[in-house]
Amino acid sequence: MEKQETDEDSDPPEEVKIVKNKRTLEHYEFQPLPTNLKNSKTAGKLKDGRKKFKKCSIGSNQTNLVKKSRKSSHLKFDEFGNPSKSGIEDKVERIVTEPTIIVNVRPNKKRDKRVHHLTNIQIPPELSSLPHISKYWAQRYRLFSKYDEGIQLDEESWYSVTPEKIGKHIAEKCKCGLVVDGFCGVGGNTIQFALTCERVIAVDIDSDKIAMAKHNARVYGVEDKIEFIVGDFFKIVPNLKADVVFLSPPWGGPKYLDQKYFDLKLMGGMMDGFSVFSVAKQVTDNIAYFVPRNTKVEQLARLAGQGGRVEVEQNLLNRKTKTLTAYYGDLVSG
Repeated sequence: MEKQETDEDSDPPEEVKIVKNKRTLEHYEFQPLPTNLKNSKTAGKLKDGRKKFKKCSIGSNQTNLVKKSRKSSHLKFDEFGNPSKSGIEDKVERIVTEPTIIVNVRPNKKRDKRVHHLTNIQIPPELSSLPHISKYWAQRYRLFSKYDEGIQLDEESWYSVTPEKIGKHIAEKCKCGLVVDGFCGVGGNTIQFALTCERVIAVDIDSDKIAMAKHNARVYGVEDKIEFIVGDFFKIVPNLKADVVFLSPPWGGPKYLDQKYFDLKLMGGMMDGFSVFSVAKQVTDNIAYFVPRNTKVEQLARLAGQGGRVEVEQNLLNRKTKTLTAYYGDLVSG
């Protein structure tokens, strides 16, 4: 709190006052202190004994509202990737177009049951050659809470699998009878869908990833709810029927973070993101598109078409925006 000097006032009123500072357009809340502290000049206290608290104002500036709401809650992890005791549920900020509205979604105050993981930070020899592996190894429980039970990942999956907390949120949003995971990888999202949906069809062109996804689904006890298909998304998915299609195509590796904006059309040189959406559209209008945090929202809105609607969520972990998820069709709230 910043220091502030004022002239000596009479005894403060018993009730709380709300004072508006016209110059900064911020609100301050004052509360009376015990009598023996009235004359304190300690930083953060006024001469008349009132304690100063800065209180966020909610104005019409939507950008500021989002910036301030980001500071309200977060999920902390220690250096080993374990949730800290002060952890709070992840918070999602929701942006809806047509019309554009920014809503601050408060996190659930109920805390998860504490899970104690092994704290061995030694990287296994078979992983030591992977670039930046120490960073990802420390976050292994964020990716899969059951990592110690035999979860398998290849090199690409260490930096591309969806964090489990975010996967759970998306799966709840996409809860339905049958969902298609068009680019399932090693099964991060697929497993979470199997926990909320009746059936899941998981597609990937890499047979090794499909094998790992099957194994990981077995670890979570949901293998029997998933049909795994090795094949090209553009050839397989148009022949499927589903209530929801989830899209998480490859982004071209971590280098996407070096770009100011991620171009959905180029998709990091991997494929045409607009064509991916068009294929999913042949199956259903209910699509969830998982993209990098620096993707232009205008491109996501364009996919909805004339008069269509899209809901874009910013997924935050540890006060940082990690990804965006765009929802279409009946997945749009309200």
